[in-house]
Amino acid sequence: MNDYTSANSSLACITLFLTHTIMTSLFSTPLSAIVPKNQQLVTIPAESSVLDALKTLSSKNIYSAPVKDQKGAYSGFLDMADIVVSLVTLMEERSSHSFDQNSSFFDAVAKDKLETAKNIADLSKMNPMVPLREKDSLGEALKIFESTGTHRVPVLSGDSVADINGVLTQIDVISYLASNLSSLGDAGKKTLQEHNVKLNKVISVEIGARAFEAFQLMSKNRITGVAVLNHDGTLFSNLSMKDIKEVKPEELLVWMNKSALELIQMIRCKQIDVAVPVFSCHLHNTLEQVIAKLNVLRVHRLFITDDQNKPIGVLTLGDIFRLIHNSSA
Repeated sequence: MNDYTSANSSLACITLFLTHTIMTSLFSTPLSAIVPKNQQLVTIPAESSVLDALKTLSSKNIYSAPVKDQKGAYSGFLDMADIVVSLVTLMEERSSHSFDQNSSFFDAVAKDKLETAKNIADLSKMNPMVPLREKDSLGEALKIFESTGTHRVPVLSGDSVADINGVLTQIDVISYLASNLSSLGDAGKKTLQEHNVKLNKVISVEIGARAFEAFQLMSKNRITGVAVLNHDGTLFSNLSMKDIKEVKPEELLVWMNKSALELIQMIRCKQIDVAVPVFSCHLHNTLEQVIAKLNVLRVHRLFITDDQNKPIGVLTLGDIFRLIHNSSA
C-alpha cells in the first residue's frame, strides 16, 4: 500500500468515525427536545360519533388523535386512515348506487353499528399506540417508526399510559432533522443512489380513475397514499388518506365517485400552496435535499422518478429513518 492509498484509507476511517459519532449524538436526543413546544394534546371521546371525530381532526388540522373514555383510559388512535377504511369497506359491501348520494356516509356508518370513535380506532391496523417517555431518545422513536409503520407515538410525562403529554409524529422528526442537517454528517451529503435506496413498488392510479379506486388501493395495500399518473405514465400528483379531511362530510360519497383528478383539483384549490406540488425526487438528490423537501411539503412520501418523470420507486419517511439508522451502523 503506497502513501496515497494509506492516506485515503485513513481519511475514510476518520470520516466514518465522525459520522458515527455525530449520528450517535443525534439518536440520543431526548423526545422532549423534539416534540413541538406548547403542543396541546387533542383527544377524542370514545363514545363520540365518527362524524364528530372527523370534525375534531379537521378543525384542529391534524390527522390522528388518541381516543379517551370517561375513566381517562386510552383505547388507541383514531386516524384518517381508519375513517377511509370504514368508508371503503362499506362501499365494497354494497353497490355505491344503493347509497342515497344526498345522504351522509356517516348515516350508513351508524346503521352498521360503527358509529363510535372507539369502534373504529385503528380499524386500518396502521396506527398502533406504542408509547414512549419524554426522556426516551429519538433513536428509540425511530425504531418504533421502522418496526410498526405507525406515523406517531404518544409521549408520556410519566410511566403510565394515562400520562400522555403529547404526540410525536414522523413529520415532527423530519422537521427536527431539517433544522439539524449537520447532524446527519457525511450521510446527508450522499445521494439516494449512493445510499443504495431500494426502489419499492409504486402503487398508482391514472387521473381518470374514480377517487374510490385510489382509496381502495390504499386500504388493500395498507399504505396511506398513492401516485396519480397522467395517461402517459408520468407523475401528476399524490393522493393520500389525510386528504379526506378536505372533503365536506356530507359529500364524501359524492367525491368517491368523481375522478382522482377532480378530487385533487378541489383539494389543492383549498390549500395555500401551489396548485399541484411536485411530490417527486431523483436518485441523484442527496439525503439532505430529500429531507428539506419532505419538510416543506409535510408529506409522508416522495416518488422517485426517472428523467421522463415516470415513477420508478417510492420513498417513505420510514425508508428515510431506516436509511439514517443504517448509515450509523
